[in-house]
Amino acid sequence: MARPNRWVARLAIAIAIAAVAISLYRWWKRRLPSDFSRGGVELTYDVDAARAVDEKFARGLDEAVQGLRREGVVIGAIKPQPRAATLAVTGLDEAKLARALAGLPLAARIQPDGALALSIADARAEQVRDAAMQQVARVAHGRVAALGLCKPTVRQAERRLIVGLPGVDEAGAARVKEALSSTGKLELRLVAETPALAAARPSRGAPADDRWTDPGGSAHALAKLCGAASDLAALHQSLPALPGGVDALAQRDGDRVCLVPVTRGGVSGESVIDARVEEQKGAGGVGVSVTLDKAGAEALDKLTRDHVGARLAIVLDGNVLQTPIILDPIAGGRAWVTFPDADAAAQRRKADLLALTLHTGPLPVPLTLIAEKRIGPSEN
Repeated sequence: MARPNRWVARLAIAIAIAAVAISLYRWWKRRLPSDFSRGGVELTYDVDAARAVDEKFARGLDEAVQGLRREGVVIGAIKPQPRAATLAVTGLDEAKLARALAGLPLAARIQPDGALALSIADARAEQVRDAAMQQVARVAHGRVAALGLCKPTVRQAERRLIVGLPGVDEAGAARVKEALSSTGKLELRLVAETPALAAARPSRGAPADDRWTDPGGSAHALAKLCGAASDLAALHQSLPALPGGVDALAQRDGDRVCLVPVTRGGVSGESVIDARVEEQKGAGGVGVSVTLDKAGAEALDKLTRDHVGARLAIVLDGNVLQTPIILDPIAGGRAWVTFPDADAAAQRRKADLLALTLHTGPLPVPLTLIAEKRIGPSEN
C-alpha cells in the first residue's frame, strides 16, 4: 500500500502548487493599475481599415485569375482600378465564371465587348472594414496586456483606436508604442529567379552571402538591386519588369536597402501557433522559434522539399528579414528567425518584440499614432 500512498501524496502536492500559482497570478493581476487614479497615458491611433478592403480584393483577384485559368479561360491584359479590375478574356461563359468565383467576395459582370469586370460590393467592403476594426481592437488589447504593464482599455471611435494605459509612465508607453508599431505579418516565400533583375544589378560581384548554388552545382548571385535607404523610390523606378506573381520587397541593412524579388504565396503567418525566444545553439545570441499548425507545416515541408538549393525569403510586414539557402526540406513545422546583424541587446529586443507580435496574432492593417495624451493623477 505504500506505493499508492506515495502517488496520492505527490498528486496532492502538485494540486497545492498549482493552486498557489493561480493565486499568485490573480494577486499579480489585481496589482496592475486598472484606473487613472495614479495617472497614465492615452494613445490614439488611426486605423487604415480601407487597406483591408484593398488586400481582400487583391487576394480575391489572384484567386479568380487562378480559377479562371483552371477552367481553361485565356486571360490577357488586366487593367486595375480602385477595388476593381477589367480582364481581357477568351473562352469564358457563365458556367465557367460561376465555378471560378465560387466562394470569392467578388461581383462579376461580362461586358458587351467580352471583357470581364470584377469588383467588391460596397456592402461587402463595409463588412471587411468592420471586421478589420474588431480584429485590430482584439489584437491590440492582447499585445498591450501581454506586456504586463497595466489593465489596458481599448475602444473604437469611428476608424480610430484609443488605447488607455492607466498607471503607465513614459517608458512604459514607449514599450506599448513599439509593440503596436508592427502588424506582425510573417510570410515564408521563395526568392524568385529573375534574369532581368540579375542583368540590371549594378554591382560587379556579389558578396559571399549573396551567392547560392542550385541543385545542379551552378553558382549564382542573388539578383537584387541595392542602394542607399534614401534612394528606395529611385530603386523602384529603375526596377525592370518582373514576371507575374513576383513582388520586389525591401531588405534593409543599416543605411542601405535592397529590392529582392520574391514569389507570391508560400506560407503565411496565419499558420503560426507559437513563437518563443530561444538561444541559438553554437552561434550565440537569440532568435525566435516559430511553430506552425498542421496545414502550415505541410506547406513549408512541400515548399522547401521542392526547392532545395533556392533561397527562402523570411518576410515581416512586407520587408525581407533574411534570405537563407534551403539546404534540406524543413519538416516538423518549425522555422527559425534570427537577427544576425544586430548586437546582443538589439537581438534580444527584436526577438522579444517579434515573439510577442507573432504570439498575439497579426494586426490586419497598420496603425498610425496620431495623438498621445498624458493624464495626471486624480486629486483626492
